[in-house]
Amino acid sequence: MNIIPTIYIAYLLLHEVQLLVEFFGEMEEFHNIVKVTLNCYFSTGSHDCSAEFLYNKETIDNLRASNDKCYHKNKLCKFDTCACSNECKQYTLILTNTYFTDGDIFGCEVHYNDAGYIHRLTTEILFNGSDFLYHNTLSNIVARPDKDSSSTKPPKTRKPITRDEIFIVLLSVLVTIIVCGLPITFIAIRRRNKDDAHNDLIMEHSMTDALFVLKYYLNKG
Repeated sequence: MNIIPTIYIAYLLLHEVQLLVEFFGEMEEFHNIVKVTLNCYFSTGSHDCSAEFLYNKETIDNLRASNDKCYHKNKLCKFDTCACSNECKQYTLILTNTYFTDGDIFGCEVHYNDAGYIHRLTTEILFNGSDFLYHNTLSNIVARPDKDSSSTKPPKTRKPITRDEIFIVLLSVLVTIIVCGLPITFIAIRRRNKDDAHNDLIMEHSMTDALFVLKYYLNKG
């Protein structure tokens, strides 16, 4: 009986992971050359196949995927500057010999369509002087469907799921399975022990009866 709620809870938790956005940065230094790689991933793909990269709330570049190619600032991306996926889900910007300070904030902004409503989603990471940490996620509606559209009510905003939240979800599912499974395991072990004890009792009675019969025939002889 505990297995059904466990599967149902897992389904609900995983069902909420519909809109996944990941934005992270990596810094490398080689022969006095500093390279910062910013990766922005959006699970459903951006509405206009583009992503805007921000530095302290200001735009530093805009990547756009078109015809199996990636563009930035109206130029074709090179392998050491930027890249886009054909599905409009992943965008990579590479900054070389650009130095940043502790507290700088980087952002990745994309647009997505939800029932005719265009949302702007911005995910931010914070540079702490040596590494990049998750900072904030913002979402708001920037365009609404036409009045003639059958859709009149705005959809519920789906909160983006970060990597840490996915880990918490999976950990919660694992704990639920363990907690629900322990009573079943305990009952099964206890029932098995009772069955073993009952079998031992039957064996003991059988041996007693056999010894009684054997003793009766020996005395008779």
